[in-house]
Amino acid sequence: MTIRNILITLFIALFSTGCIPQPHKNFDTFKHSIKESDMKTTVVNANFKQVIKNIRSNTPRCLSSNQGYAPDTCKTNIHTANKFEFTCHYNDVAKNGKYYKVYIRIKKLSQNQISVSTYYWNLFHSGSLHELVMEWVTNIHQMCPSFSIL
Repeated sequence: MTIRNILITLFIALFSTGCIPQPHKNFDTFKHSIKESDMKTTVVNANFKQVIKNIRSNTPRCLSSNQGYAPDTCKTNIHTANKFEFTCHYNDVAKNGKYYKVYIRIKKLSQNQISVSTYYWNLFHSGSLHELVMEWVTNIHQMCPSFSIL
């Protein structure tokens, strides 16, 4: 038995016994499980509508299909005139050892100012999701990372 198979078996055992967080049944239970202190938040001058367009375009493309994950793992949960909430999740520890949860919240504070908050949890490492999202928000670029943040 290879070390990879042993690790996968171990993670499956931990996951099934509750030592690793289970996927939430719905958006509200997931959102309420996140502490504000666990989120990274930045206030920036940016156009609310353009930021939403960038997040909707880039997040599923970069965190789902380009990474080899199911394309339906990212979705808009709330979209009002002043608030946008977006989640992504993937749970396939048994097949490829990947498990992550992403929550992005954009709040319009004024005509040209927004608050960007991100939450990211991964079974193996913390990644740099907030930095990537901020690059999309501030139009530094609209590319997917060349490295895996997941």
